[in-house]
Amino acid sequence: MEAMATLDEFAGNRVLCVGVTGHRCGRLSRMDEPRLRQRLHDIFSWIIVHRTTPESMARFGLKETAEPFSAVALLSALAEGADQIAAEEALRLDCILLCALPFARTEYEADFSTTETRRAYHALLAQAAVVEELQGTRANEEAAYADVGHHVVACSDVLLAIWDGDGAQGPGGTASIVAAALECERSVIWLDARSPHRVHLLTDSRQPSPVDITDLFPQTVDT
Repeated sequence: MEAMATLDEFAGNRVLCVGVTGHRCGRLSRMDEPRLRQRLHDIFSWIIVHRTTPESMARFGLKETAEPFSAVALLSALAEGADQIAAEEALRLDCILLCALPFARTEYEADFSTTETRRAYHALLAQAAVVEELQGTRANEEAAYADVGHHVVACSDVLLAIWDGDGAQGPGGTASIVAAALECERSVIWLDARSPHRVHLLTDSRQPSPVDITDLFPQTVDT
């Protein structure tokens, strides 16, 4: 697929867009990274295989359309931690990578605390089909992070949340973005950020408890 200028240009091209939100490195202290990556691989593989099956897509609240989804894309803000991990695993399966950044890409570089995560940031940008740079400013960082999270939700068909289940630490925090997705009737695939990384489905902010769908993705063996 040829590179497109904006996320809006993917609308109507039957690309299933999975947005991702998740914790940065400091909130991922209870993860088992190889298992988390395998779980992501299993989730993306399942979506790729089942994207043309209306019954499977209906599980995530996606209505049947005249034409099946032709491809799968991941929309990520590329923050260090969950965003980067998800992007790397999606690319391994030849998903399209779309990026939405809270600041200009050069300004955003200051967010990355290590040489490794800065290198990953640049490597992922180089592989993205679209990079949208929002107009956030350092004078109002919290609003910038919230805006990019809401933008990811608005441009996605379903949200993947790599989340520990705890409350948000600010308006752009993972819990806040999950709540925003549910408010606008986006289903949320909740991949628990804590080992053993169970997978749940959230479809309504009023549902009494999330639905455990881990068994949809049997390749990862739980012990």
